[in-house]
Amino acid sequence: GSGAAPRLSWWGMAGRRYDLEYAVVATGEWGGVVGATNVAGTNGMHWFTNAVPETHRFFRLRAVRP
Repeated sequence: GSGAAPRLSWWGMAGRRYDLEYAVVATGEWGGVVGATNVAGTNGMHWFTNAVPETHRFFRLRAVRP
């Protein structure tokens, strides 16, 4: 419902690191979500609940091989 914090999830892989990023405009500048960058991967589900943003946001996930 309205005012609910967005909960994001993804299937991770061991040996990778993940960066959750956000932008106000999808074609704009992206920045790391505080507390959700350089996340060590495991073979399983990862979840992140973000506080309700003041403005509309787009999210993306980057997988990084060490």
